[in-house]
Amino acid sequence: MLWFVGLGVSGEESIPVEVVKVIQKADMVYLESFTSPIYNQHEEKLKSLTSGNFKIAKRWLVEDGQEILRAAKDSNVVLLSYGDPYIATTHIELRTRAELEKIETKTIHSASAITSMVGEAGLQFYKIGRIVTIMNEKKSLLTPYTTIFKNLLQGLHTILLLEYNEVENYFLDPKNAISDLLEVEKEQKRNVVNENTFAIVASRIGFETQMITAGKFSNLLKINFGEPPHSLIITGKLHFTESDAMKVLTECLDKPLDNSNEIKSISIQMIEKYVPMVREALEEIKPFYNNVKEYQEILQNAIFNFSKEKTVITGAGRTDSGVHALAQVAHFDLKKQINKKSFLPGINQHIGNKPVTVLKINKTDKNFHARFDAKKRTYQYTIINRQSPLALQKNQAWHIRKKLDVKAMKKGAKLLLGTHDFSTFRASSCGAKSPIKTMEKISIKKNKDKITLKFTSKSFLQQQVRSMVGCIKYLGEGKWSIDTFKKSFKSKKRTKCASPAPACGLYLAKVTY
Repeated sequence: MLWFVGLGVSGEESIPVEVVKVIQKADMVYLESFTSPIYNQHEEKLKSLTSGNFKIAKRWLVEDGQEILRAAKDSNVVLLSYGDPYIATTHIELRTRAELEKIETKTIHSASAITSMVGEAGLQFYKIGRIVTIMNEKKSLLTPYTTIFKNLLQGLHTILLLEYNEVENYFLDPKNAISDLLEVEKEQKRNVVNENTFAIVASRIGFETQMITAGKFSNLLKINFGEPPHSLIITGKLHFTESDAMKVLTECLDKPLDNSNEIKSISIQMIEKYVPMVREALEEIKPFYNNVKEYQEILQNAIFNFSKEKTVITGAGRTDSGVHALAQVAHFDLKKQINKKSFLPGINQHIGNKPVTVLKINKTDKNFHARFDAKKRTYQYTIINRQSPLALQKNQAWHIRKKLDVKAMKKGAKLLLGTHDFSTFRASSCGAKSPIKTMEKISIKKNKDKITLKFTSKSFLQQQVRSMVGCIKYLGEGKWSIDTFKKSFKSKKRTKCASPAPACGLYLAKVTY
């Protein structure tokens, strides 16, 4: 026979009569010592009630279970536990093993500190969520932190049992547990706990020195809770009867607070966190696509309004937001024959005051493609190098106040001529299949305070020209040496590139067919 017997929460004074009878008739009595500390007077009292053998059972003995099961096959054995015997999972496992080995088992249940502290604190037990233990090991703290989070999402209270180490006679202090949770919050940043988190510390439940203190973390950290054992409760959604009871039944330092009120699911937190980042990213790449469509629609609408025929405009290249085009080339197909003399002024008339004008119209072969048939493209970048602010050139050039060394800029630009891997100057969102491009011509000229840079190639990577100008500007300022410029170029890493020059100074100057 194997008895599983609970001793309740108040020591020898609360031992039920039926427990005393079972102990007195037992051949062997084990008192487990790992779920709660054993006080000397309690041990002596239990020994005095025992007519058979008495032994303190440490964790390993109960977990192994062989000694207890062997004894229970031929004799009457009792396993004593503080609280209820089945609060500890090891006891449930041991009973299961006993039944499988055809050993008869019986149980005497009793009050547990876990169940008792809920009522003593004025809380409703049906609102208790998953119970978890806080260990002293920092790496294990994520589990209780996550448990609190999940419970709060459902408005539930969380009972946090504090580690008890029977070998070292160590109990985790409530203030250390609170401090550890706040440290996890700094890493996880889910807004689960903070200094205003409302909690309850239950100390020595069932004993004369019982103490239940409720308040915010910030105030609980100032309290001396005395001797262990202690437990911590993080309150969830509070019913008004719970709040009223807590004010009366506990030492309430602060007004009871619903910790679940501000809690948000991970999905909502991720949305709140990442949507602004996504929106910012979209705003960043918007210029690479927006204006092309805008000007395309302007021209397409103008052609339709004039010819009454829908068509699609295809440009020789795209220009980012703020980038200008002096000589953009585009093609479109019409089924109808057009009058060139009336078509050009007609298109411009329908464009109206939009920032687009058509300078010339030519009839081409039906296989002509403005983008793919282009042999060369020339981009021009304009810098105004002076102290005085821009007036007429505002939003049309890059204003740099620090005097630039044009010779150094030219020296660096020469390194870019020829066929190279231009990955350093390639935007992260660039969709080009290959970073290999051939730079056919680069010129840098200065006329008074105006510096003009021109780049000619068959095609360019996204942000390539602006990125090259940004690096060349570093040379002109003396911020980079020619060696640093060369290393940046040869690194093929975007992270080694200078900040791209602003779009306002860049012009698509010429497309050659």
